Amino acid sequence: MGKEKTTEIKKYNYGKYLLIFIFFSVIFNMLWHGIEKNTISSLSAFLIVSVQALLDFSIFYFLVLWVYDLIRNGRKIKKPENTKVKKIINIIFIALFLLTLLSLIVQ
Repeated sequence: MGKEKTTEIKKYNYGKYLLIFIFFSVIFNMLWHGIEKNTISSLSAFLIVSVQALLDFSIFYFLVLWVYDLIRNGRKIKKPENTKVKKIINIIFIALFLLTLLSLIVQ
């Protein structure tokens, strides 16, 4: 009897991560609006803005991965995940995040 090679398709659930980071972002923004802008030091302000940028980028990152996963799993023929596309998405988001932090440092 011939052995058939089956490929197991990993099912990622980026929607859960997306909801978690949206929840953290809402909590952080509610706490951030309670702080008066002129009462904190520049280092504290930089850290707060960096955390806010990290939360915003993580929401956008997981949104893109979730949509990519929906498109990939929505096909009639299930295909395994393309690692090249995921690497390209990771490189683009790393570059965008580093450019954002660099612009925060320069200001």
